[in-house]
Amino acid sequence: MVGIYRHRRLIPSLITLSSSPLEKQRRLPFLLCSFLLLFLVGCASIPSTQSRPTASAQVATPHGAHVSFASSTSYEDALQLITDLGLQPDNPCIRTAVDSQGAIHSWSKWSPIEDKQMFMEAHGMWIASTPLAPSDWADRLKVLSDVVDVRTAYNIMCPAMFGTPPPGTTIALVPRQAGIFARITFSVQGAQYQRALSTVSTLGLRLADPCYELSKRTPVEWHVMGQETPFAKTRTLLVATTEVSPNNWQKQLRASVDVASIQIPIPVQC
Repeated sequence: MVGIYRHRRLIPSLITLSSSPLEKQRRLPFLLCSFLLLFLVGCASIPSTQSRPTASAQVATPHGAHVSFASSTSYEDALQLITDLGLQPDNPCIRTAVDSQGAIHSWSKWSPIEDKQMFMEAHGMWIASTPLAPSDWADRLKVLSDVVDVRTAYNIMCPAMFGTPPPGTTIALVPRQAGIFARITFSVQGAQYQRALSTVSTLGLRLADPCYELSKRTPVEWHVMGQETPFAKTRTLLVATTEVSPNNWQKQLRASVDVASIQIPIPVQC
């Protein structure tokens, strides 16, 4: 297999596979370069060379952004803030691309989407819109007191591998596998919504509202997409897969001590 580079619209956050001191030393130069590049191109707006199909008319343009938060904002609060708006944490360089016949032609090894350590260091997060996001999600973010800056216009090159990945390699789902609904029941007790939210977000799963997403009405009246209230009663989250979910997301969920059960597919009655 040969390494290639593909265009992505955002500068990726570095997500490491290890938290060892050696890995942290290796990560530091990249972090410094990433933030320098972010500063240098912050005022530039370069059209993206990649267009991505959307599953719903509710998906906003632009597709993603880098969001800087106030230093007093915790990762958990930032995560709940963006998911309430129908957004999700993202690593734009974790994608699996297919050809016209549906065969994989480029990929990158999957790693957890969540990076609390980087958030603590930089108070920033890469995010992507979902079918739940309102069309003006960027403007809504900018007026929130916890948000310092929202940047949407970037064009970068992401490393990728060409060809079919070796057997057993964990990669992101192919595009046609995004949008699968699932209901996850958690075994956590008390007010643990943010903990459950972190569990699904680190696997690239987003919150879902099938009736909103599948509505034939245009436009559909938007509402806050957080599930904190129903979670307090049922200990469940309704989620959907995305293009940054790993191909073994169900196995990883079942291995979590916080997950009691997974229902897939789920009945949708609107």
